[in-house]
Amino acid sequence: MKKSFSIVLAVAILASMLAISFTVKAELPYTGNVYYVDPDNGSDSASGLSESDAWQTLKKVNSTYFDAGDAILLKKGSVFEGGCLWIEGGATKANPITVSSYGEGDKPMIVSSYESDGRLVDAAVYIYNQSYITIDGLYIVNGSKGTNDQFGIRVIENDGYTTKNITIKNCVINGDIGNSWRDTSKKGMTGIDVSSTNWYGYINGLLIEDNEIYNCKSNGIVVNGSQGGCDSTGKANSRAARGVEIRGNYLKNIGKDGIFLNNVLNPLVEYNTCDKAHSYATTSYHVAMWPFSSKGAVFQYNEAFNTQTTYDGYGYDSDYQSYDTLFQYNYSHDNQGGFMLICTEPQNWDGGLAWNENVTVRYNISQNDQNHSSMLSGSIHNVKIYNNTLYSSEDLPNASYTFDLFSRGVSKFNGNKYADDTLIANNIFYVDSNGGFKLDKTTNTVFCNNLIYGKDVEDVPINDDEEPYDDGITSYDNIYDQNPMLVKAGGAGEGLDTCYVYKLQDNSPAIGSGRKIENDGGKDFFGNELGELTNIGA
Repeated sequence: MKKSFSIVLAVAILASMLAISFTVKAELPYTGNVYYVDPDNGSDSASGLSESDAWQTLKKVNSTYFDAGDAILLKKGSVFEGGCLWIEGGATKANPITVSSYGEGDKPMIVSSYESDGRLVDAAVYIYNQSYITIDGLYIVNGSKGTNDQFGIRVIENDGYTTKNITIKNCVINGDIGNSWRDTSKKGMTGIDVSSTNWYGYINGLLIEDNEIYNCKSNGIVVNGSQGGCDSTGKANSRAARGVEIRGNYLKNIGKDGIFLNNVLNPLVEYNTCDKAHSYATTSYHVAMWPFSSKGAVFQYNEAFNTQTTYDGYGYDSDYQSYDTLFQYNYSHDNQGGFMLICTEPQNWDGGLAWNENVTVRYNISQNDQNHSSMLSGSIHNVKIYNNTLYSSEDLPNASYTFDLFSRGVSKFNGNKYADDTLIANNIFYVDSNGGFKLDKTTNTVFCNNLIYGKDVEDVPINDDEEPYDDGITSYDNIYDQNPMLVKAGGAGEGLDTCYVYKLQDNSPAIGSGRKIENDGGKDFFGNELGELTNIGA
């Protein structure tokens, strides 16, 4: 009996030890050494391998070459004044190098400066020609007083290097020190910048997730590959940035662009919020979220609002030399420039013809976006704008046009001056403001199954059986002057969850009145599966 009890006790103790070991492993999921850094109680002559034997300075970190699987943990609640964190090592895909934190309290803070360890640096965290690195849970403040461009986190690839699998998550980046982020004597800060600095290096694998970026006089998040996403035929370029995901970030008070992608192949931008982009550079052209020279970009479940000025000033934009761009399930409101811009140069770009091909805008909601709520401009081809809901209230201060289709320049596709092959279908245009429609200079445009309601709207395309609108526009099966019976038009606030007010009531004339669209995405803004019956609106 005693022997049996001893066996049971031994098994229980062993199980407890295993549970403890598993718990420790779950807390520290690193395969290499773990180095601790404590600016108040550490010492650079220590081993750094325990909390009680921690290093003291970022200079010590910067002078160390780390092995695959190593982790550098900064003490929570601490402040690292001046300098930068410069990571170098031999990480692998299976064993990345991680920079994170330990202990209790606020995220460890790095206050950047222009000079670090005798080197001039322009970022608080700097990754140069490195791969498989994770930055997790830091607080970065711009402490530089210089007039050069500054960055919170900067990732650079140069001289043919391929940067692979960089993760930046759960960080806070604040360009405001002493409420001076708009100081005219400084060029200002970009929150996160991942860029190729020449034609040869490129990015393959990038996740920017759940960060907060505030008060950046320059840009919020920038990803810049070395070549365009594709050529004019849609063939992908080998050195475009790829494997790029930007998800769940919150940006507020950004001087120029909120999220900007250049030369990227098949990026995914989703669940991000950008409040008040373009809030400093008032005479240059910027947008809350947009791709340039990219292929296959998907923007979904984002919210963009309070974008400033009418120098663009849109919530979203598909810009020059882009191909197969998709905007779906986004919410746009109170942007001074408007909801959606699709554009390219009038004729030439970078020594060749300008173009923007295959843009789809569907299941989005726009509330009180001003100026040109939606505008198409330039040599664009094969644009589909369907099942969106656009509302503008009667007290909107700057409503020029609810929808503006204006083309200029020479299209590479048909040799004329106009946007070609555009479908505008199944949209609700609820116009209580004085905004009107401007649709002209187009070819092969179909305007059908839309519901237009509110004040008298100038230049709305009416159905062909009543009176032709324009030789370039075919108009049919639109609904005029019938209330779409939304739950509460104009009643949404901040957050996609407030958009329930744009659901259709049971007696809405928009129910079942839409045109069936091929490859329609399978669900609407609210997640309802799409069947054979097609509604109008988001």
